[in-house]
Amino acid sequence: MITLYKDYLVDLLKKLQLDKIYDDFDDLKRGRFPTPAAFIYVSDTEDIEDDGTIVGYIDDEPNKIRRYKKRKYKITNYIAILFVARNQSDAEKLKVDFFKLLDKSIKDSEGNPVLITPNDSKLHLDEGVLNNKFGRELLIEFEGGIYTERLFKLIDKFVPEGAEIQR
Repeated sequence: MITLYKDYLVDLLKKLQLDKIYDDFDDLKRGRFPTPAAFIYVSDTEDIEDDGTIVGYIDDEPNKIRRYKKRKYKITNYIAILFVARNQSDAEKLKVDFFKLLDKSIKDSEGNPVLITPNDSKLHLDEGVLNNKFGRELLIEFEGGIYTERLFKLIDKFVPEGAEIQR
């Protein structure tokens, strides 16, 4: 799943017409890179929680079946993006332009929803690493999961039986 998320972000970054997109923060430590540029860092950990949320259902009328989709586990991944620009206003503009392109959700490879939430934003003025350039770091949260499907028969006709109630 993390590859899907990273590829999605790289596609968005390409639309910003950056000089270079790096996927290794070691390039940042080397210090020589064109601006504007972006660095993508995928977090080593992911949060996994038991869930159980029913996220939707589909009625299959011809077969008289209702399919419930349930999220068994909620999985949250984090990806950081560092925009580097010549000045602070250019770094801010990259952030705003990126947020304009960022969707609220995408679909995973099985068609399940993945929520996208910008989680944090920090200004970097580290002159040593950035070589007198300005950086704006964003933390993007992807909330997806592992889904199961349950099938239930639909009732064809409902005819109540029993005594009639008079009012």
